[in-house]
Amino acid sequence: MFDQAYTRFLDLKKAEAQTREAQIEASLERVRSRTMAMHTTNELQDVIQTVHQELLKLEIGIHGGSFIAINHEIDKELQFWGSGGTAVTAKKFIMPYYDRPFYTDLFKGIKRGPGFFTESFSAKEKKEFFTFLMQHEPWSQLD
Repeated sequence: MFDQAYTRFLDLKKAEAQTREAQIEASLERVRSRTMAMHTTNELQDVIQTVHQELLKLEIGIHGGSFIAINHEIDKELQFWGSGGTAVTAKKFIMPYYDRPFYTDLFKGIKRGPGFFTESFSAKEKKEFFTFLMQHEPWSQLD
């Protein structure tokens, strides 16, 4: 009897995992479709709202976010788009050049082209970077 109950339990766990995986794949496909339909950066707001809605459907809580618009026009400043937790509006802002590895390593990685890269920084380096950011808008206007 115990073996049957345990087997049933394992089957249910496996079915739950498969259902969750299918939900994630469906959400990713909706985001991909909306992204592929985007032709200009003016449509970023729609993409952000789609991502936000899909995260909510998956019961993944978010409180805000930002991403970097990467294009060939990058010179010394990075363009960011940020959105609050409701993803109702997104705002474009420019990050000024910061002559430290925290910024320059990111910049070099973007310029190298597509791919994934990671960097590690000390607590001191991160603190210096965020202190720099807080001297510039829109960060200087945060409470």
